[in-house]
Amino acid sequence: MRIDAHLAHPDLAPEIAFYMTVRDAMPESRFLRTSVIAFAVDPGIIHVEDARIAEPVLLRSLTGPAQSSSKDEGLAVFVQCTGTAFSRLGIADPGSVDGIQPAPRSDYPQLHSLLEELRACEGDDAAMVETLDAFFLPRMKQASPRGLAERFRAELVAEPDTSLADLSARHGKSERTIQRAFKTRFGITPREYRSLSRLNISTSGKLGSKLRWRDVSPDAHYADQSHWIREFRHFRGTTPSAFSAHTPDWWHYHERSGKVLRAARDAPIDFAGSDWEAQMALFDTRRDLDRPVD
Repeated sequence: MRIDAHLAHPDLAPEIAFYMTVRDAMPESRFLRTSVIAFAVDPGIIHVEDARIAEPVLLRSLTGPAQSSSKDEGLAVFVQCTGTAFSRLGIADPGSVDGIQPAPRSDYPQLHSLLEELRACEGDDAAMVETLDAFFLPRMKQASPRGLAERFRAELVAEPDTSLADLSARHGKSERTIQRAFKTRFGITPREYRSLSRLNISTSGKLGSKLRWRDVSPDAHYADQSHWIREFRHFRGTTPSAFSAHTPDWWHYHERSGKVLRAARDAPIDFAGSDWEAQMALFDTRRDLDRPVD
């Protein structure tokens, strides 16, 4: 099976990470990315928990249960987003997206118009990337400002042991205000985000390689291996070893030059000096540590 990953326009960082085009059938799996917009360019090919989804546009947010998904042979396009994308770009209320759910035309007419444009590209990946960029760039320019939630998120990422009470005392904001800001922006509580952030740190840079406890950074602040496995299962619905059973050469990362980066079996992809390394650096949430809290 092959997954082609394409960089989004740099100006879309930090909200849109990259795009995926997949033509082969995909076995049941749970990807590590969280907020996703999925387009079944060929209709009726996506399954969630073994049920075929007729709706051609689906959303996956930070909230809700870990669900498995698969697809039949046919073209699907996935937009991999950050946790704030749905809210800042006006795509959806993140708190209303529970797990993987259909996005009907009546509620999301713009996404369905985008689907029609993707179908008009007739399977040309370069044309689809250009179409996606053209759709999201104007929304990025009009994105709602980064504020309280982003600053608090940055502190949780930088200091995973920070509690809600710590944030409240540090900034003179009530715990209720912090909870509300987080819920509005991310759809989850600060405590849930802290756990998810820890998990993301533990898997960062490991696409295309096995997930092993010995490789987990101390920055993730897990008490022990059991703690890591328990949180991985909670958020992803499977264990690290089961997830790692997926074939690593699924992924083909396209550089802007046309070069394709691939993983060697059981070895991480070398992104050093690549467009991907530069793009991913734009997603460092720690830049919000310098943002004042009003």
